[in-house]
Amino acid sequence: MSTLNSKAGTGSGALLYISSTPATSASPAPAPPTTPTSWGLASPPTGIAILQMKEFTMPSPKLTFDDITNTSSPSQVTGTVNKEFVPTVLDPGEFSVTGIFLPSDPGLAAVQTAFYSGLANAFQVVLPEIAGQTTRGNVYQFNAYVQSLPQPTNVSAEKALTVKIDLKIVGLVTTATGS
Repeated sequence: MSTLNSKAGTGSGALLYISSTPATSASPAPAPPTTPTSWGLASPPTGIAILQMKEFTMPSPKLTFDDITNTSSPSQVTGTVNKEFVPTVLDPGEFSVTGIFLPSDPGLAAVQTAFYSGLANAFQVVLPEIAGQTTRGNVYQFNAYVQSLPQPTNVSAEKALTVKIDLKIVGLVTTATGS
């Protein structure tokens, strides 16, 4: 008989927060700490949860490369030259989340305000504990622009009103692994 050793968890209970201190021209969002701690666990909380979110799409940072192949590049036995590259630009990626539209949600109101400010704000994603974690789940923190105004989408008599939040990340995403 085989024993299942795999460990996994669902996203149920994951939260997106926006900083409770909005960015301004005079006071932009600070760089995320190397090891973030959950704003929701702080006393008092230092972030505003965005409620009723259903699906998170985490960022996929990508490097852009420039071709630096030249006449001195290494070659193979066959005489072909190995292509060489140098990394030039890091795109930190985008984060998006969809959920149920709740007009009275203070977190959604803060995201709408951030959109109109045109400034990058601090955000945090807190995942639930999964197998092997007993204290907290992973925490991801980043600064981002709100790319489009979060307002109701998919208006239908047969479905709940939904909202989508698209964030363009600037700088690094810092991570604290759950414990």
